[in-house]
Amino acid sequence: MERLDQIVSFIRERNIICPKKEAKMKGSYYLIFDKMFEPWVLDGDKKAFERCRRPTTQGDFIFLIEYFYKKYPEKREAIENFVFGTDDWHILDWSEDISTVDGIVDSIKKNNIICAGPLAWLKLWEQITGGSDAALEEFRTAYCSPLILSGWAFSSDEFRHEHFVRFIKYTHETYPDKRHILTDFMLTNEHWHFTFQFLRNEL
Repeated sequence: MERLDQIVSFIRERNIICPKKEAKMKGSYYLIFDKMFEPWVLDGDKKAFERCRRPTTQGDFIFLIEYFYKKYPEKREAIENFVFGTDDWHILDWSEDISTVDGIVDSIKKNNIICAGPLAWLKLWEQITGGSDAALEEFRTAYCSPLILSGWAFSSDEFRHEHFVRFIKYTHETYPDKRHILTDFMLTNEHWHFTFQFLRNEL
């Protein structure tokens, strides 16, 4: 589906996370998507429903677009018009110099990011360290190992944020030859966990 690929590329290239509240209030978003939630649940696809009811990452929003585009061919034109005709996007701002640790931390705070999603965080750590048991013990000793499973589930957003910032600072200082991986991750990661206040305002 060439047109769908163009839509996804459009979203990724512009660092779009999701539509702003203003876009949704215009009605086109709900006309395209919300009207289809009832038959979606009746089809038994509850996991997809829960993920897309309130998309909170770029990955969620792309998943929503791809799912509806494939499932409802009659809505494809409306989806294209919405994506290419909407200016009210929440877009990540990477204008800071994210080759420096201060620039990364400042960008995280400016974009209302708490931390990376648990799986994305784990993959980043594995890319940098190789994922060995020794590396895990090293990061645990430094109190900045990736938060996954119960470590994620039972942590507050404040703790997640502090832990992620500590992870960034430790990795940047301890693995200077892997700093480019951090920079690439900031620019390409689709799974960020945002602050509750931001989500409440924008979604």
